[in-house]
Amino acid sequence: MVGEDRVIMSVKELRRLPVIQQALEKKLTQKQAGELLGLTVRQVRRLIQRVRHEGERGGRIGDGGSRRTGGSRRRSQPRG
Repeated sequence: MVGEDRVIMSVKELRRLPVIQQALEKKLTQKQAGELLGLTVRQVRRLIQRVRHEGERGGRIGDGGSRRTGGSRRRSQPRG
């Protein structure tokens, strides 16, 4: 498994990827892709850009559920 890249995706993301790839290849319009996926044309455009730049990894939603680091803790004392 040395040299392999793994991408973990949800079922929803896996179903979305072929439609985005068809839109990328101009086999579907962005409007048609949006209707199939229940997304707006703008959201489809953004996904197409991500897939174009990042490959299959771009089809993932958000950051894959990574936790936010720093600055997210609440202060123990009120500001004053």
